[in-house]
Amino acid sequence: MENENHSPDIRNIVILTPNTVKYALSVLQEREVALKNLKENACFQSLEKMAKPFDLTIGLEKNALSLKFDSVEEGIQEIVNLPLRSLKSFIKDYFLIVESYEQAKHAGGARLESIDMARRGVHNEAAEFLRESLARRLKMDAATARDLFTLICVLHIGQVRGPHI
Repeated sequence: MENENHSPDIRNIVILTPNTVKYALSVLQEREVALKNLKENACFQSLEKMAKPFDLTIGLEKNALSLKFDSVEEGIQEIVNLPLRSLKSFIKDYFLIVESYEQAKHAGGARLESIDMARRGVHNEAAEFLRESLARRLKMDAATARDLFTLICVLHIGQVRGPHI
C-alpha cells in the first residue's frame, strides 16, 4: 500500500535491451507492470544518502546484473553489480514454469492453478535470494526485489532466446 506522503525514489528507469529483441506481448506486459511498480513504490533503504529522485539504469554486463543509480539533483552515482550465475537456477526454473503455464493455459484444465502457485513460489524465492545477495550493497523490500527479478528475466530472455521471443 502506497503512503500518501511517499515521494517516488525513482524518476526514470532505462532497461538496456538489445534493439533486435522482439518480446512477446505477455513479456512486454510483465515488464511494464514491473517498471510501473518500481517507479511508484520502489524502496531502496540503503540509498537514503542520495538525494531523490534518481534515475535507474538496468542492464546485463559481462554476465552480471548492473544497477546504476544516478541522483538527479546531486550528480552522485551508485553502481551495484551481481553475477548472474548466482541467479541462473532461479531464472531457468522460472522460465520452465512459465512455459508450462503457457501450455496449460492453452490446454485448459486444473493444472493451471498449481503451476501458477509454483511460478509465484519460484519468483518469491528468487526475489528473496536477490535481497540477500545484494544486502551488503543495496537494501530493498520484498516487492522491489520481485519487480527487479521480473526485469532480470526480461533482460535474460533477450540474451538466451535471441531476437524472437
